[in-house]
Amino acid sequence: MKIVLVSMTLRPEVVTALKPVGGAVMTVVDSEAEAIAGFIGADAVIVSDNAYTPALAAALKASPTLKWLQIMTAGYDNATRLGVPDKAVITSVGDAFSPSVAVHTLGLMLGLLRGLHKMFEAQSTRQWDKSISNHLVMPEGKTVLVLGYGTIGHELTKMVLPLGMKVVGINRNGKPRPGVEIHMAEALHRLLPQADVLVVAAPSRPETDSIIGAQEFGLMKKTAVLVNVSRGKLVDTAALDAALRSGQIAGAALDVTEPEPLPSDNPLWGAPNLIVSPHVAGAAGAWAAERQVERVAANLRRYLTPEATCRSTS
Repeated sequence: MKIVLVSMTLRPEVVTALKPVGGAVMTVVDSEAEAIAGFIGADAVIVSDNAYTPALAAALKASPTLKWLQIMTAGYDNATRLGVPDKAVITSVGDAFSPSVAVHTLGLMLGLLRGLHKMFEAQSTRQWDKSISNHLVMPEGKTVLVLGYGTIGHELTKMVLPLGMKVVGINRNGKPRPGVEIHMAEALHRLLPQADVLVVAAPSRPETDSIIGAQEFGLMKKTAVLVNVSRGKLVDTAALDAALRSGQIAGAALDVTEPEPLPSDNPLWGAPNLIVSPHVAGAAGAWAAERQVERVAANLRRYLTPEATCRSTS
């Protein structure tokens, strides 16, 4: 089995993990041209979504031998936008980053509730501002509404329930989860007035673009905060800027923006009560790398079994 690995930081780990599986023959390429040439006769390709270019997508879709495409990231925005081979099994690393994204979400959430952004602002101007204490709240008794409840929401739930918080989830199937109240997407407007924290963790799809905009901010409590760890497209940037400046909501924390990276002249940078992290929620060093490699090796083992004949994103 010929596997082409488009160069990435985890090259040694991936090569080591896959070589014993199914007698795989690894070909590592370092450029777009090398990748396209290497695709000739390839059974499988492993590539990060960030490196999934139009030229690579076209070459993969034209390959007569490709049977499996492994996206080395949890998200697959470029693969969705540019298209993937219809005849191949498609997998991502699935929930590899969910715990680290949940930890980051918790950090952003508590940072807003405990006013850390205000403290950092005061520190930058060397002010000992005790008035900040007037804005600090405890998480106990607060309701977290997770839009797009899945593995990230599940990991976050395990962290916030011991803090005395209530979790309400929204997803496409409405399937019950232990300790969580789950609703279908159409319940969003009904549930927004109950939320103290709105966590946006839904996948980016045409139907989720700007799913949180001026109307949704108008339904939220003025004391509520928003945390977006999904994709910037899901939150209307101009509406968020207006909601923060008018006091319609109490604060927001973004690990993702639209556009991304957020241009230095974008007015959102100057909005009050805003925390921005540069799309790093999944980062977790060697811990995350090990989980990525484990998922790829497991996907290869599943692919080599007779029952692995359908498209997957596990």
